[in-house]
Amino acid sequence: MDSTVHSKKNPLIRLMDESTGSCSPEDLPDGGEHMLHSWAGQEVACLISDMSGFTKLTRKYGIIHFASIIARFRQITMPIMKKYGALLVTTEADSFNCVFPDVATALLAANDMHRHVGEANRLLPPERAHFRLTLDGIGVDLGPGPILDKAGKLHGRTFMNAHILGEELCTKGSVALSSRARDAVEGLDEFAGATWKPFETAEGEEHNEDVQAALGSMGSVFEMSLPCEDEIILPGVETEGNVQAALLPFAKRHCMEISDADRDALDGEIRAQSMVRKAVLMFDFGFEGTDDPIVQVRLKYSLLARFQRVFETYHGEGLEDVLVTFDEPANALLAALACRRIATKGSPASGPSIMVQGYGIHVGEILLVPGTDIHWGDPVNTASKLGQDSAEDGQIIISEVAQAAISGDVWLTPYDFVPRECTLSGVLFNAFEVWDKEIEAKDKKDLIIQEFKKAEVPPSLELEKATLAKVITMLSPRFTDEEIDRMFDGIAGPGSSTISLEAFLDRGCAKFPPGSCTRSRPCTS
Repeated sequence: MDSTVHSKKNPLIRLMDESTGSCSPEDLPDGGEHMLHSWAGQEVACLISDMSGFTKLTRKYGIIHFASIIARFRQITMPIMKKYGALLVTTEADSFNCVFPDVATALLAANDMHRHVGEANRLLPPERAHFRLTLDGIGVDLGPGPILDKAGKLHGRTFMNAHILGEELCTKGSVALSSRARDAVEGLDEFAGATWKPFETAEGEEHNEDVQAALGSMGSVFEMSLPCEDEIILPGVETEGNVQAALLPFAKRHCMEISDADRDALDGEIRAQSMVRKAVLMFDFGFEGTDDPIVQVRLKYSLLARFQRVFETYHGEGLEDVLVTFDEPANALLAALACRRIATKGSPASGPSIMVQGYGIHVGEILLVPGTDIHWGDPVNTASKLGQDSAEDGQIIISEVAQAAISGDVWLTPYDFVPRECTLSGVLFNAFEVWDKEIEAKDKKDLIIQEFKKAEVPPSLELEKATLAKVITMLSPRFTDEEIDRMFDGIAGPGSSTISLEAFLDRGCAKFPPGSCTRSRPCTS
């Protein structure tokens, strides 16, 4: 059944059968604090689909066009998910993440997805070839059910295996599956005509750790081919119920009868309503000392709770757990710097730990459709590449456009911008790593004093400790609450609730650097 309650709360969740699995706090590993639903107590199949061509299509035809391909793809394939009894369907950009009650229904759904997409593409005239639905691979694995967190993300070995199969190993237009998934359907009448091609790693090809872990878990991997002569009926572009109402205008762009002029007019309406200029910050988590998804989710939400104050301070809007947008590019960078300090200061000496592998920032127009998971565009794609693919060890990498937008900002004086090159979809472009400068205590103090003078507040003013702490944190959240408390020690008299700003800065700025990052910085010579 369509879980309208959860889809309203989380636009990533498009369908959920709540009669399966459990959402009871006693059945969730953290009592429901961060988890929404669990199928961990049963064997299920996970299906992950992937699409291709985002960068190429967006550069040539724009983000509205690519979003319309996603909308039309969902409109065609969501009925297939329902037909085969999917227990859960979530969307993540151009991917479907699905849970099925058994592997047979998952494989039949995957096969029908390719058939229906192939038929939709076959009907396109040559001049509309760029409207092709770019479904790439689909991965399916069978095993212990995953857990769904409140951000709409799935966790667990079976899900991760299917993700690796669909996005990393599967060749274009095929269905990849684990050996246990194949074994579960061999002998079933529906798969009598199926052929199973063993997956082979190309000579000299090296897999990353995630792929190696998935291959080790699954053993053999196969690609399935399953002939089918069943009639294909495609839903019309105005069919409601399979996509959110806000996405129907995008699907209507695929109407065969619409003229170029009418489509341009429709695009103009979409652009006026949904294109906004934003600075995008994206980051990615890494874990040490644990591969337990429950522990990882708990660590993630604990760190995000500490980040939340920073995002509120700089007026950031969280669109995903690892994606935050800002109106001002400088605020995006200041938030990243503050988060880096928090993440590096809070790591335990032993036991499971979380780190932020990197932060990426880019600026530009994004397509933002309220009530849906669509917040796409070059800024998101580039920030993701910078922060999630290129950065490592807590690096902050910003695009050349972002660096130009923040140049001259007084609050970024304590930082160096070190040029470097990055690659995006095979294209080399310029970017900058952001590192702390060595800065004298007096200069640090003067930066904050200047801001008080701009606001016509005398630095000699005696302020309530709580008020001063709040102001300083807003100006420079590179200071943590614990550090601010230590700065107060010995300055105010016993029982006093007020403190001098200048005395505070003399003590605090001399004792603590403004944003020291403990990672090694690159050599610039």
